[in-house]
Amino acid sequence: MRFTGWVGCVCLGMLAGNLMSEEALQYPKTRKDGTAETLHGRKVEDPYRWLEDDVRKSAEVKQWVADENKVTFGYLEKLPGRKQIQDR
Repeated sequence: MRFTGWVGCVCLGMLAGNLMSEEALQYPKTRKDGTAETLHGRKVEDPYRWLEDDVRKSAEVKQWVADENKVTFGYLEKLPGRKQIQDR
């Protein structure tokens, strides 16, 4: 258990150091809509509910996921030590 915690701290340290040295990530625009419902007498807005649609049924959600994955995996590939961790 101690070793796992230590590895986690090292990984977080590498991530934090990389975040501070990199420019801000450019996330794709995410559309908001006017979805809202009333729960227990209170209006609850949920402008991103459309993202709950199945990627196999919604071309828009499928494209959003692909765009987000491009940003995410592009970032992860640049993390120092990633290859060594994967190999281990």
